[in-house]
Amino acid sequence: MESTYNWYWLVDGLMGHGYRLHLVNTAAVRQYEGPKYADDNTDAYWLSNLLRLGILPEGYIFPREDRAVRDLSRKRCQLVQMCTANILSIQNIAARSLGYTFR
Repeated sequence: MESTYNWYWLVDGLMGHGYRLHLVNTAAVRQYEGPKYADDNTDAYWLSNLLRLGILPEGYIFPREDRAVRDLSRKRCQLVQMCTANILSIQNIAARSLGYTFR
């Protein structure tokens, strides 16, 4: 399985029916050096061979119960970064315009 936006519903459904899933880290997969074209079938074949050989780079699939806490943590981090960026922007404007120095 490749993680794309809003993929949890598929993972939950398949795992609920007893399927064993592997979340592929596509950034770490070595590119296939075969034919110049690629489609879903050749990609699936390539990834299945990597899995069979035990060299498929995988990511962690968070349990359903822990996802809400992780998503809230990510959103909080994003909001803190945005707040910091806004404060620094205002300080820079004040420093340029009014000559203030913030410590």
